[in-house]
Amino acid sequence: MEHAKFWLEQLIAAMETEVDEQTRLRLLEACGRACAGAHVLPALERARTTLPDVTDLDAVLVKMREWGIGGSPLTREGNYIYGEYDHCYCPMRQEGFITAPWLCDCTCGWTAAVFETLLGHPVKVRLLQAIGRGDPVCRFEVEV
Repeated sequence: MEHAKFWLEQLIAAMETEVDEQTRLRLLEACGRACAGAHVLPALERARTTLPDVTDLDAVLVKMREWGIGGSPLTREGNYIYGEYDHCYCPMRQEGFITAPWLCDCTCGWTAAVFETLLGHPVKVRLLQAIGRGDPVCRFEVEV
């Protein structure tokens, strides 16, 4: 396991110096989407079938709160949804595999995959704060 951690650290260091920011963001978004796909999307796809109307955003948010998905509390301001977590759920960070603050951007892909699965259309996600960057919470904005 130590070799895998070392290898990952070298990859991350190379990404910091060899890859432009936009490419890094796309790579991290893809990783976040893959993580969501492996861990939560199958259950969300089943849960989506229980929603009476996925176009009723407020009803979807109520269900997400009930299911404990998306942080607490989820709030809506027009076409924007805000959520936050009071601790980091990233297993890679929890296990000490990653420490670079910019790696928190993978949560944009994870969050987008969750909302897109439930709503059935593309969304845009912006990470506003991240515990891994030294902020007190992880806070995100979803444009629906």
